[in-house]
Amino acid sequence: MFTVLSVITAVGMAKVQSQTRVLELAEEIGVLTEERNELLDRKRRLETERSFLRHPDRIREQATDQLQMEVAPPERRQDIELLAAPSDDQPRALLPGLRRLDANRTETD
Repeated sequence: MFTVLSVITAVGMAKVQSQTRVLELAEEIGVLTEERNELLDRKRRLETERSFLRHPDRIREQATDQLQMEVAPPERRQDIELLAAPSDDQPRALLPGLRRLDANRTETD
């Protein structure tokens, strides 16, 4: 009789423990879901702010009003020719006056 009562008690305690764990996990899921929703909302707000800050009209206004910049007249503009990026086996071009250092040499060699 005592053995049967002990087994029933152990099974009941295991069931209560598993239900407690399920409730704890449900609470944790709720907290994490709320945090996720807050982060998604924050992301949306930051994306909206970013698009506002990057808008060309706003940048133009900031440049002219706060920085006293003006649009350069055509005679002061220069075209820049973009070159293809060198591949790994092709050496990079150096600016005039600079020299390339070998891995085994120092600048004073």
